[in-house]
Amino acid sequence: MQELESHLIDRKQHRVSVCGAFVPQDVAIKLRKRTNRRVEILEIKEVDAGGGGGDQPAEGGGGGGQQR
Repeated sequence: MQELESHLIDRKQHRVSVCGAFVPQDVAIKLRKRTNRRVEILEIKEVDAGGGGGDQPAEGGGGGGQQR
């Protein structure tokens, strides 16, 4: 996916952490389809890049889509 900046796969805890500007639900759906496993979004962190555009609500798009 073009929106992803980085990712981290933790095989011991069965988790995937992703960072970037994206919709977490879209990433979770794509992970579920590709891995055929249950996916749960555990935490979403909003990072202020200081680039303006403060007219969107503070929910969604910041990473944290993780696989179990």
